[in-house]
Amino acid sequence: MSGAGSKPAGRRAWAYARPADHWVFTGWSGDATTTKQLVSVLMNGPKSITATFAHTCDIPGFRCVGMHPGAGAQPPRQPAGERRSAPP
Repeated sequence: MSGAGSKPAGRRAWAYARPADHWVFTGWSGDATTTKQLVSVLMNGPKSITATFAHTCDIPGFRCVGMHPGAGAQPPRQPAGERRSAPP
């Protein structure tokens, strides 16, 4: 998510962190510090917030078969000597 804009003083700006496949939202930093995906910030001056995400392969307890952090989905590697035929 990225963006900029202006809101009148005293109004709230809302942001929602939506992770891509194989990523999880871990929290907001800056002028909003929470682990809730939906956040509001009272606009009483300049504000900056940053959403942080983690790749599921980097989180203990998540099972990542054929995944490589930051590279997106990759097919699992075949053991040497094993061949798979394509479906008819």
